[in-house]
Amino acid sequence: MAQPVVTVVGLGPGGPEYVTEHTLAEIRRATHHFVRTSRHPSASLVADAVSFDDVYEQADTFDDVYAEITERLVAAAH
Repeated sequence: MAQPVVTVVGLGPGGPEYVTEHTLAEIRRATHHFVRTSRHPSASLVADAVSFDDVYEQADTFDDVYAEITERLVAAAH
């Protein structure tokens, strides 16, 4: 069985005009989509994405946020 692959791309510093073509191609290629936060100005480009807004609202530190996001991404890949 092939190893699961998680591809992480950045949505850029602002609105959709800052998202690169390479990033858009990777988004189109992926079968499951997640965004760090639905509040990002470019999140609308990934309309079907699951956001991690709840993690930001519940975690005490950014270290906790990123640890939880990592756990969820790894679990989703399996």
